[in-house]
Amino acid sequence: MSLDKPVELLGIYNIMGEGLVVELLENDTAALYDKRGLQYRIVERKKRGIDTQIEERALQQVNSFSTLVEFSEFSNTPR
Repeated sequence: MSLDKPVELLGIYNIMGEGLVVELLENDTAALYDKRGLQYRIVERKKRGIDTQIEERALQQVNSFSTLVEFSEFSNTPR
């Protein structure tokens, strides 16, 4: 597997029942990560010495959106 293609952030989505998820593209494969999955990916990649700037930026965005989503109509939090 080639590691020369950088990871791309395709989007951050608020999915009903799931909350915020991040879509990343790596080696022509897209995958969705919730906040915990993204944190795990960052830790594991750092252990292997792989750059995590895109993932860390996505996590910052998820954290900043979290308070807005908390009060949206698609929130997982009961009112």
